[in-house]
Amino acid sequence: MPDPGGEIRETSELSLLEKNSALEEWLRWQLGQVQKRVRDLRQASELSLLEKNLALEEWLRWQLGQVQKRVRDLEEQKHAAPRWKIQQKTETAPPVLHRGDCELYEARLGYIDREYALVAVTMPDIRSCEACRPDIGLSQE
Repeated sequence: MPDPGGEIRETSELSLLEKNSALEEWLRWQLGQVQKRVRDLRQASELSLLEKNLALEEWLRWQLGQVQKRVRDLEEQKHAAPRWKIQQKTETAPPVLHRGDCELYEARLGYIDREYALVAVTMPDIRSCEACRPDIGLSQE
């Protein structure tokens, strides 16, 4: 079916109702074309129940591998030596001691070990992060 849009624009004598009717007819034709294409695609891509389940099994195995990797990574982090970091002072705030895994401050430089963190906690001009509370972690170890 030809595009009625061009015909409608050229024929200015048509009423609004006639223009809308022509547009509706064209849209119905377009919808029919899309529906036919969808039917063709469904028929071409129909998989057997076995093929669908094999694909699902493969995807689930991949997902399981991802979860197992994440568990290994988390276990490694858990067993890693505890670390701390010191946020440098700014014009408006003193230096702040954080746990190594505190997300409020991302260390750009290296971390410090427990011994240095214990010293930092006793210094009056270094305060402890109120979110991760590194002083509590130090006192419990």
